Amino acid sequence: MPPVFRESSFAFEEGQEVPSHVEGRPDLSSEPDKFGLKGRDTFDLSEYPLASGIDDEATLQVLYTARQRAIDRDQGDSENMRDTISIVAPQQS
Repeated sequence: MPPVFRESSFAFEEGQEVPSHVEGRPDLSSEPDKFGLKGRDTFDLSEYPLASGIDDEATLQVLYTARQRAIDRDQGDSENMRDTISIVAPQQS
């Protein structure tokens, strides 16, 4: 299955894309053997899924940097007040 994420949560550069992704709410528990991305809200310290089912590190890097650009765009320069992003590594079986 291709990666699952909401494209509106990311800021892709022109010509940058993740081919054949599924637009929707990611579920990090659905494919524990693949990479995922999660965010953490700085104010209430809650975590939220950003992308799930990522097969390879190249796609992971594209999504990570696109999410960082979205945070830069939407949350400004205040390092203390910005959401953070973390990589969810595949679980080994």
